[in-house]
Amino acid sequence: MALFSPDAGVSDREPTLIADGALQDTDGAEYRVGQTGLYVARGRDLYGTISGVTGVGLYEAGFDGTSQYVVVHEGNSLHAARITGTTLTFSLIDNLPSGSSATVGTHYANRHYTANAVSNRRLEATATGITSFPIGMSASTFTVGVSVTQGVGTISATTGLVYWATEYDSVRGIESVTGSSANTGAFSLLNSIVVTVTGVSANARANFIRWYRSVDGGGFPDGGLVGETAIGTTQLTDTLSTTGNLSVPLYGLISIGGLDTERDEAPPAFSTIFGPYQDSLLAVDPDEPRVMRFTPAGYPDSWPSGYGIPLETHRRDEILTGVILPGRIGVFCNDSVHVIYRLPRDSDSIFSSGEAMEVLTDARGSVSRRGATVFTPPGSTGLAAWVARDGIWASSLASSPQPLTDSVDWEGRVSIANLSSCRLLDDSTNRRLIFIYRRATDTTHNTGVWYLDYQRFQEQGIRITFADHGPLADTITIAASDGVRRAVSIDSRSGNGQVYIESNQDVDDSQLINAAGAVRFRMRCKEFLPGGPRSAVHLGIATWMHDAGAATITHRFYFDRRDDNPEVKPQTDWTQREASDVVLNRDINSFSLEIESTGTTSYGVHWIDVEGLEFAPLSGREGA
Repeated sequence: MALFSPDAGVSDREPTLIADGALQDTDGAEYRVGQTGLYVARGRDLYGTISGVTGVGLYEAGFDGTSQYVVVHEGNSLHAARITGTTLTFSLIDNLPSGSSATVGTHYANRHYTANAVSNRRLEATATGITSFPIGMSASTFTVGVSVTQGVGTISATTGLVYWATEYDSVRGIESVTGSSANTGAFSLLNSIVVTVTGVSANARANFIRWYRSVDGGGFPDGGLVGETAIGTTQLTDTLSTTGNLSVPLYGLISIGGLDTERDEAPPAFSTIFGPYQDSLLAVDPDEPRVMRFTPAGYPDSWPSGYGIPLETHRRDEILTGVILPGRIGVFCNDSVHVIYRLPRDSDSIFSSGEAMEVLTDARGSVSRRGATVFTPPGSTGLAAWVARDGIWASSLASSPQPLTDSVDWEGRVSIANLSSCRLLDDSTNRRLIFIYRRATDTTHNTGVWYLDYQRFQEQGIRITFADHGPLADTITIAASDGVRRAVSIDSRSGNGQVYIESNQDVDDSQLINAAGAVRFRMRCKEFLPGGPRSAVHLGIATWMHDAGAATITHRFYFDRRDDNPEVKPQTDWTQREASDVVLNRDINSFSLEIESTGTTSYGVHWIDVEGLEFAPLSGREGA
């Protein structure tokens, strides 16, 4: 007798006589951390709903010292719900411009900086929930004027002083760039200069006007702060008599290549934003898709246009996303991957944007804004994984990329044309990657789900199961109210608006077989040639070691390459943990075994022993 184990993984492209990977297909299946065998995948329970909307994406927003939130991007709106209890209650927090893509972002300084291709949003926690603001501040629209008709004093200028004003948010420490300036011209022996502003504030969050002045004979943008007044005031009386030196603090400037430029520029609408790295955030402007933009260190709301790294390959490549590993940044274009080790700074003697960047590969990149992630298998350093046109790949970003999906029929399962909507996520608690995608057979929305298990990465590499049970647009992991980190997902169907949490039942109608909410489970082993290509052997009994399972399990016995006419035998004795026998009793050249069940009981299959196989075990060594 020969034993083989479903724990060996799935490989649906494997030749018949090779034993690496015991399975060729699964549905509703997963591996469990610290357990051997293949298990019925946990289903999804309804967690919250936003009636009548179409889900675009999800975002986890955690804040120091407060409750955590789930943010739903639907249509062109953002809704947030505090994670408490067993049900999420969503409230509208922002309306976005039309044409927004799924929200992506990062956490920095207890705020979340997000992008959606048409607007940038910074999410902040308040006493009542989440508030959404634009990133950065718009240039001031105040018109600045000066009056040099004051009384006699000691202030003189042989050439003139230049004044300008900015808008400042003192709560968040964010400042705008100026919009206009005014020159006093030459004057002598005055006791003050009156500086005025007209117009209205361009930034609703600004609570102060900051007034700046150059030295005598100098000009914008070299200036120092001479005063700060509340928004609503219209003038400042400057009595600072020293005109040959700049007051401090200085106006926000950075020097690039010896040229001064304003630091606190508001960003364009980004398609992606990630980080931080070396105290900077990184982002991509859709109008300059091959330039990696970044902020000055410690200024997440300031995006000077000169702070960018252009990426060069022989292709017309556009940056889609990026990840951070210790000591390096992975930047993913459509058909190339780049690694950046150091961000140039204005303090550098030469601002060389390309000297710390190299191409990891120009054979493939990432095809989705949400198609790259970082994961850390047990016993390994952190790795980047990403979805390319030809499969899912991984690398430490210091070594050549390695394929993770060569053992599966990628083009037969995945709609390559719709990969831009896919999502790849690390579920570290379950030690797996979750891949959500549009199947080759999908026509209106995404329904594909893969689990890429890495808990035995050192011994077996990545083991893939095809859960494929659910119309899902996006998934994230959150720390649920019971303290367990779980996967949360949102429905991809038009007008559905339901949000799910991983649970014991499936309520999303994708495989809802009965009112109890049952998950369909199916596993099929490889097709084996026990007697070689020309001979036959007699198979007696197949013994399945399983946990207590569903009341009825269907067993299929495929033989002699006849996929269209298996022997089907319903089994009714699998409701307790035991080794169950199924009579095969047939001379065969090739065979494959399959079971299928529908129910709410999550059980595992641990090994299968086939009477009549008198050679080496059929268990896999590497998995998919």
